[in-house]
Amino acid sequence: MDTHVAVPDTGSLEGDLRVVVSDTLALWGHPGVARLTRQMYGEAGRDPAVAEIVRTGMRTRMRRSRVVYERAIGRGELSPDADLDLLTDLFAGLVTYRGLLDLPMPDAEEVVHVLLRGFTPA
Repeated sequence: MDTHVAVPDTGSLEGDLRVVVSDTLALWGHPGVARLTRQMYGEAGRDPAVAEIVRTGMRTRMRRSRVVYERAIGRGELSPDADLDLLTDLFAGLVTYRGLLDLPMPDAEEVVHVLLRGFTPA
C-alpha cells in the first residue's frame, strides 16, 4: 500500500483525502491485490506472526499518512483534539470490510464527503 497510496499535499484536507481514498479504492480494484489481501488477512487470523506483520504494516502506514491530518490541523480544517485514529479507521475499516467480503466499493467522492461531513444535508 505504501508504494501505491500517496501521501498527498493538495493544500486542503478534502483534496488530500480525495487522493488517498481514490488511490486506495483503485488498489482494491486490482484482482491480484484484492486476492492477496484476502489471503493475508485470512492467514493473520490463524498465525500470530502474520497478524503482527499486518499490524506493523498498518501502524507504519498510519504514521506515514498522519502528516495529512497534521497539516489540516495547522490550516484549521480539523480540530486539534480530533481523534485521528478514528478518522483513519472509519475509512480503513470500510475498505477492508468491503474488500474482504468482495462487496462493491463506494464512490470516492461519497466517502470523502461522509468522512468530512457525515450524513448531514449538503
